[in-house]
Amino acid sequence: MVLRMRPRPAFWDGRRLWAIYEAAIGRSTIVGMTDVDIGTTQLFVEEVGNGPLALVMHGGLGLDHTYLTPWLDGLGARRRLAYYDHRGCGRSAEVPADTITMTQLADDADRLREALGGGRVTVIGHSYGGFVALQYAATYPDCVDHLILLDTAPAGDYLDELDTYARAHGATEEMLSGEEPATDEEFAASFRRVAPLYFVEWDEALFDQMFKATRYRRAAGVASSEEWARWSAVSQLAHVTAPTLVVVGSDDWITPPAQAKRIAEGIPGSTLHLVPTAGHFPWIEDPSLVPRLCDFLA
Repeated sequence: MVLRMRPRPAFWDGRRLWAIYEAAIGRSTIVGMTDVDIGTTQLFVEEVGNGPLALVMHGGLGLDHTYLTPWLDGLGARRRLAYYDHRGCGRSAEVPADTITMTQLADDADRLREALGGGRVTVIGHSYGGFVALQYAATYPDCVDHLILLDTAPAGDYLDELDTYARAHGATEEMLSGEEPATDEEFAASFRRVAPLYFVEWDEALFDQMFKATRYRRAAGVASSEEWARWSAVSQLAHVTAPTLVVVGSDDWITPPAQAKRIAEGIPGSTLHLVPTAGHFPWIEDPSLVPRLCDFLA
């Protein structure tokens, strides 16, 4: 594993961007990057911070972990954050599409936990990563000490309503039309086309920086969408025993507050936090969320 100091990025010349960056990370976080063989595949992992281990699960799928960092790096004050790319995503190894299932993704997480030292871990999942985090926490409850779910859902049983939600948030016909992408480049373009829907205040420069390092993987995106449509953890929510914080932006269209409420109502003792005037990436539109998450992990 190679350790390096994360430098102050050259592109942070805008006051708003730099303020968000400062709130998220500070100036001296140690970063390590490595490929981890978990037996069934190889996962790319980036580690930030110190303390007990936390597995950080990105969304998509077909995206990778890079849109989460440095934005959530401030949590490294409480945990050793292991951001990783799910199987078939980002810089992780290519895998057969039919192995991208929620059960396998949860198994990958547990194998990664063991490879990084074992013991109980904090699990942090955003969007599709939240699906995996839920599946993991319900399947391996004794391995999870805290669970943070960011803008996610407990099932794919509402997908028929997404077009309606998208239109209510200003989606145009151009955003919603188009054939299934055939290449990684087309997959990236299709995501960018709908990207304004994910924010209350669209900032193209900010989006470009969030996803500048992303390696898009069409095959994982297609396979995971099919898996989402048939997946449900609703009947398993009561199996989650870890202290759980469910966070959602008030204006999230793809994993809306109603879905966060379903999760919070199903997990005993969980807490629901609604972030006002925020979309699918609430830590971006409200940087004060990161200190709140740190408080939950205290």
